[in-house]
Amino acid sequence: MRPQNRTMKYLILLLLTTTAVFAQSEISYKGETINKIDENGNKTGIWKIFDEANGIEVHFVYKNGERVEDTKYYKNGTLMLAFDLERNLVLYKDGKTVKAYYSRDDNDGTTQVPMEDGTAVPQDILDYLIPFNTLHPMYYGGIKELTKYIADNIDHSKIKSVVGKTTVLFTLDRNGFIAVDEIKGTDNPQYIEEVKKVLAQAPRWQPGYQVGGFVKCSFSLPLTLK
Repeated sequence: MRPQNRTMKYLILLLLTTTAVFAQSEISYKGETINKIDENGNKTGIWKIFDEANGIEVHFVYKNGERVEDTKYYKNGTLMLAFDLERNLVLYKDGKTVKAYYSRDDNDGTTQVPMEDGTAVPQDILDYLIPFNTLHPMYYGGIKELTKYIADNIDHSKIKSVVGKTTVLFTLDRNGFIAVDEIKGTDNPQYIEEVKKVLAQAPRWQPGYQVGGFVKCSFSLPLTLK
């Protein structure tokens, strides 16, 4: 390859990579622009995550990767719970305001939630908190849209032989980016390269959220090349 051609190839690759990262820097969902990532990979601005099946939303405001306002938990549009910057929980339950203190060890994920006066949290309060403990990762539009995105964006001309059914194993990070770990069911290098490239450029997911913090999650995705 001539030096000029090699340079042009690198420039095109850099442009594609930059475009993909820029396209993933924010999410457009339900008529809003949310879940932005700044140039340093930090959360910034308004973040919202959803449990659509149960009508739950959690709202955050970030700057340089740090929360700068209370986290607010809603169910069917009603404010149910707030988590302030001093790690105090405020529950709005049965027309009353109940306060507790939340502590989470980011190393092992263990949590403690004593009441404001230091006593143990009553069972009814723990039950009240359960629906907000875990919000699962979500591909905006659903898994069918993800598989369609992959099928529409794979360059089939680069795959030299039929592959059939495969399983893509990948990890979702705390910002919703995908990293492919393994592709089972094929050793076709062109197919593996194409799937990795398409997933690297795919729109970000809603990341997983568990007991007060965003978490990494592992997935397996059945994929059939037609």
